[in-house]
Amino acid sequence: MRCLIVGNGGREHALLYAVKKSRPDVELFATRPNAGMSGMCNAVNVSPEDPRGIVDFSKKNGIDLVVAGPEVPLSLGLANMAGEAGVNVLGPVKEGARLEASKSFAKRLMKKQEVPTADYEIFHEPEKAADYLKQCRYPVVIKADGLAAGKGVFIVYSQAEACGVIEEVMVKKVFGPAGISVVIEEFLKGREVSYICLIDGENVLPLASSKDHKRIYDGDTGPNTGGMGAFSPAELSPGQEEFVVEKVIKPVLAGLRERGIVYRGFLYAGLMLTKDGIKVLEFNCRSGDPETQPIVMRAESDLFDAFYRAASGTLAGVKLSWSPDAALTVVAVSKGYPGIYEKGREINGLDEIVESDDVRIFHAGTSFKDNRAVTSGGRVLNVTARGATIQEAREKVYSVIERISFDGIYYRSDIGL
Repeated sequence: MRCLIVGNGGREHALLYAVKKSRPDVELFATRPNAGMSGMCNAVNVSPEDPRGIVDFSKKNGIDLVVAGPEVPLSLGLANMAGEAGVNVLGPVKEGARLEASKSFAKRLMKKQEVPTADYEIFHEPEKAADYLKQCRYPVVIKADGLAAGKGVFIVYSQAEACGVIEEVMVKKVFGPAGISVVIEEFLKGREVSYICLIDGENVLPLASSKDHKRIYDGDTGPNTGGMGAFSPAELSPGQEEFVVEKVIKPVLAGLRERGIVYRGFLYAGLMLTKDGIKVLEFNCRSGDPETQPIVMRAESDLFDAFYRAASGTLAGVKLSWSPDAALTVVAVSKGYPGIYEKGREINGLDEIVESDDVRIFHAGTSFKDNRAVTSGGRVLNVTARGATIQEAREKVYSVIERISFDGIYYRSDIGL
């Protein structure tokens, strides 16, 4: 069989690793793979954001399964085009991907389906948003309605700060069309958890629970990023997991079906465990990044089979098993991220690290220059390890990441604490 991974970041490297580990017989392809992925697959010179090119390549080359990593091709209709061409894709149609591509769509759907979430208001005009902010109790959360690469969420602590965000997002349009509308919602206190499931249109197959760290600096301070680290499992009881499936995932799928939308692929629920119970922060229409990295390290089942069955609507009866070990990943980023950063910095130390089932380095923003790995993105490497406990996994990760260097390297020192 042939499998194409769409995307070239840390999540996609982890998905590639998961398929290769599950099914060594599967021939692997990836769109413009990074330096770490390139030795594991056949390179496809098609942009991950070119759904038509992806479908045409898959049809021409007999790809049995396309695994969509990032959200952009899904929001552009990759699964719709693939369905018309008879290509099997793990990822929802454009209409289902609105759960991530439009925060307002997701909030309205949750409200209708009685899914617990933060109270909110939606604004299309900056003046009305600014007026509303005069009466808010702070802190509040302001979210750009559209896709902003994980950087469009702001926790603000004063009216002045909030109005500044509205100016940047809605007037100056720092996120482009993603900021035409905003969602302003109550700030939820508690512990944040990620819960990712495979969906085949009807059946729900949960993956191992996880937690990510989104803020750039230690102590969960500073601007939001796409993710600075993650670990698995998270602190979710069996009863809480059952609640998420029955009161969050299934009602949302039912709401989509009422709209004629058959959802297949990953469904990611970002949760807050509050004193009043579990509430949904957001939905993503793909697997998490960097949550995928520790999750695949714990997998003891054939994930390729689960991916294929989810894409083809045959998940019923499939069960996944997970190692009792914990896994943790730390993201090494370029200086300046999540703002402006330089590229092309040579990465040192990779050749000296021996990878195993317990320690992996998943590349994100890397490429080759003169046969040497160099930085090509904000998030550069995901050093990931498995251990009997989160603490043991942490110690393994930091003992490895300390041996890696490039000009401007930065990573948090408190992931998993």
